[in-house]
Amino acid sequence: MPSRSFFATIHRRLCETCSLDVHKPDSGRQRISRTVDAEERVVHALQRNPSTSIRVVSREIHIPQTIVGRIVHDEGLYPYHLQRV
Repeated sequence: MPSRSFFATIHRRLCETCSLDVHKPDSGRQRISRTVDAEERVVHALQRNPSTSIRVVSREIHIPQTIVGRIVHDEGLYPYHLQRV
């Protein structure tokens, strides 16, 4: 049989958040933030070899492909295309 404090806690949570879900901060997979250092490494890798693919750059500098792809897109670069540096 649940205790009185259990029901009090549930009632308080419902009144405060309108939900029974428990908020767990810092739970889940850790996000990899897009730092200035990461952006510089991606741009530098593409300047060294403009015909390198996103997949290869990602593998070389140990940053996820999606992050590398976003950086490349935001910088206006095109992998596999010759670019003026």
